[in-house]
Amino acid sequence: MSATMDRAYLLADRYVREEMSAARVNKPDAIETVADACGLAPGTLHNLFKRRLKNVEKVALALEGFALRRLEQRAAQLRRDIGEMRESRMVVDPARLSELEAALDDVERWLKKG
Repeated sequence: MSATMDRAYLLADRYVREEMSAARVNKPDAIETVADACGLAPGTLHNLFKRRLKNVEKVALALEGFALRRLEQRAAQLRRDIGEMRESRMVVDPARLSELEAALDDVERWLKKG
């Protein structure tokens, strides 16, 4: 199989499993949710899992776009969580928080480049 097919399969599988776990739904329902979020038809993901796709590049791009959006959302949530930690005066090592913020800055710069 092609590297593009493998990459698309792995991304779809990861996000379907995450959806199954997070929403406590069965695989067909998770596939439908992930497909909708990616702008794909659920049948497209079913065919991907059967490795019967003709235009795998389009599907891979949709899944990679979804992955980037999820990463952006997670980075924003982490930024909010770090801010809340600083404001709440939790017993947290300020040097460690600064390291986390620097790492998050690097991730956000990388996301803006893409």
